[in-house]
This record gives sequence, structure tokens and C-alpha cells, in this order.
Amino acid sequence: MTAWLKKPSRAVLQAGISCMLLVMLTVPVAAASDEPGHNTDLSQKLSVQVSRWLEQAEQNDAAALFNLGQFYRKGVGMAPDLKQAEFFYRRAAELGHRAAQLNLGTLCYFADDEHGRADEAQYWWQKAAEQGEAQAAFQLGLLYLNGAGKTISADIEQAQVWLGRARDNGHPQAKEALAQVARLMQARDQSLGVRFTVQMGSFSDLEGAKAGGLRLQQRFASLKGVPVEVRSARLDDGRVIHRVHAGHYDRRDQAQQLCRSLQEEGQSCFVVQE
Repeated sequence: MTAWLKKPSRAVLQAGISCMLLVMLTVPVAAASDEPGHNTDLSQKLSVQVSRWLEQAEQNDAAALFNLGQFYRKGVGMAPDLKQAEFFYRRAAELGHRAAQLNLGTLCYFADDEHGRADEAQYWWQKAAEQGEAQAAFQLGLLYLNGAGKTISADIEQAQVWLGRARDNGHPQAKEALAQVARLMQARDQSLGVRFTVQMGSFSDLEGAKAGGLRLQQRFASLKGVPVEVRSARLDDGRVIHRVHAGHYDRRDQAQQLCRSLQEEGQSCFVVQE
């Protein structure tokens, strides 16, 4: 373990806290109030709060660890210390704190070397995104869209998945990013001559698959006039499965539209290349 990953002493932390509080309180607070003792009272309150974070951090309190990470990253009243920030973010992230996971991933991504530590960024952003953190999902989507040297390969399908999660969790830029990804995918698919279909299920026997496809076509209005067929495939272990597909499309978004309509009617499905 490198030296900066060791937990700093309380004396070191308190020295930094005192420095931060001094700068925070001498200018902005003085302008806010001329009452005697106002600055001193606020300084004491902040000092008590930071001391409380330190005590809570010793008990593995994720929120306190995150707050200490914020303290070092922002460096109010002193130079930011990103190594110490990473230390506290990492401890909070390992305890499942999603904002710490987001910030830790961002620190890793913007490390000094050309592509940072993109594999670590990917790991922590995904952890946060899986907990519903929209910004983490958005950044993960962009990471997959652009790739990161030899560390992370560009994967436009994965980019679409994570940007979709970001949109679903309310990220304000995700919808526009998804539209751009859709245009890129459409241009790529057209250049390759790829076609798409919607897979609705798989069966172990052919007759069951045919009967299942007929039931689906009779049940769902979205399949009216859409060709439904069964395609058989042999798996690596020698088994043969029979998949029920609907439609043939030159564009992915057309297949996705059918799949969304089926999902709204209660049928699970996904889009595959023919």
C-alpha cells in the first residue's frame, strides 16, 4: 500500500481543517455579520462538525467518510489534496455510498496519465449507476461511446444501455445523447447492410415454438400484419433451441419501436441482428 493510502493522523486533518476554517470565516462571514463573536461561534460550530465526521469515520460511517473526501477534493482555504480525497472516497465507496463511488470514479478517470485509470472509473461508475446514480450512468455511457485507449474499447451498444439508464433516472442531457447514439448506430448499420428482428422467446422443441409464435401473434395487437417465424440454432453444448422472431427491419430503431410496443402490452423481447 502506498503511503498516501494510509489514513492520515488526526493532527494532520485538524491542521487542514483549521486552515480551511480560517479562510472561510475571515472574508465571507465577516461581510455577512458585524456582530461580535459571530465568526468565532461559526468557526467553532464548523470545527465541531468536522470533528464529528472524524469520529464517525473511525466507525466506518460512509457519509462522514464521503464528507471528508469532499473536504480534501475541494481544498477550501488550502490546496486540494486529491490523494487524500481518493482515500476517503474509496472507503465510503467500498461501503456502498453511491456519490462516493461516482466521485472516486471521476478521480480515477482524470488521473495524470493519458487515459487515467479508466478501468477503475468504469468499475466505480457502474457501481454507482446500478444504485440509480444518473450522473454515473451518463459518464459510463460516454466512456463506452468514446472508449479509452487500450483500456476500454468503444462499445456503442453498451453506451446506449447506460445512457438509457441515465435518462430513466432523470439526467437532463441523456435524452439528447441517446438521440445522437441512435443516429450513429443507424449510419453504422446501413453501411454494413445489417438487418434486425425482434426475438420474443425460445423453446426446446420446434412444435412448441411454432405454437408459441402463433399464440403471440393472436394475442398482441402490435404483431398484426408482422411476420412471425421460428429460427433454430445449435448451441455450443450440442443442444438445439428454437427462437420466435417477429419482423425484418433495415433499421434498428424500427425493430426497437416494435419491441417497445410489445413490452407495453406485457411481452418481453429484445432486438437482435439477423
